[in-house]
Amino acid sequence: MKYIDGYVQINNLYLKEIPEILNGVHIKGDFDVSFNILKSLNNSPVKVDGAFKCRYNKNLKSLVGGPKEVKSLIANNCSLRDLNGIPNFSAPIYKYINTGNIDLSSNQLTSLVGLPTKVFGKLSIYNNPGLKTLNGCSEHIKGDFEALWLPITNCIGGPKYVGGDLYLYDTDINSLEGFPEEVSGNVFLGNTPLGSILFPTNGGQTSKAHALYDEIRKICKIHGDIYKTIEDVEENPEIEMDEPEYEPDDQGGYRRV
Repeated sequence: MKYIDGYVQINNLYLKEIPEILNGVHIKGDFDVSFNILKSLNNSPVKVDGAFKCRYNKNLKSLVGGPKEVKSLIANNCSLRDLNGIPNFSAPIYKYINTGNIDLSSNQLTSLVGLPTKVFGKLSIYNNPGLKTLNGCSEHIKGDFEALWLPITNCIGGPKYVGGDLYLYDTDINSLEGFPEEVSGNVFLGNTPLGSILFPTNGGQTSKAHALYDEIRKICKIHGDIYKTIEDVEENPEIEMDEPEYEPDDQGGYRRV
């Protein structure tokens, strides 16, 4: 098999197709064909040891024809309708930084069927307006799970384990059905029906908020805490609790004492 020992970058060239010379080649690094006008991934390398990047190809509706094996897939801001043709994902080698990520955000997906059972890095599926369920999602995500800006109402079909942060804000989630069993980071639920209970607009915390907080903690082992958005962690706002068994933590959330 022919191979290229290094990073191949052919982005921002107004390419309508991937050059035929790359068909079936093994790329021993990243392969970047982003910011072009591709309509298909025909002539792709067969294997990419690093990240396969095809983001911002607005006419690209399918992954068919792409590599058979990669370590990361960066395919955001295209027009993907489904995940037919999604490659296999090999376990990352530690000399590669930030590998194992899958970014499918800002597409036109209506289904997650095709995702691997395990993601070795971060999984981003946000801003897919037609994605109404998490059915087909990976069960084990080693990094963050970014599922914000979706019309989902629950987590049925979603991951059981998230090794980073869980981003669910700006969704229609109104139930805890399918909620992960464990999240190693923080959970973000702002601007959701559940978040309106957890974070009342008056700034205080009600018994209903406390009950929901406890219920989430009972369902899911959260190593961090529950917040509205990432800004609440970064800005470290003061949160007043109106019952003595709760107090603010040092990151702007709240915890039981």
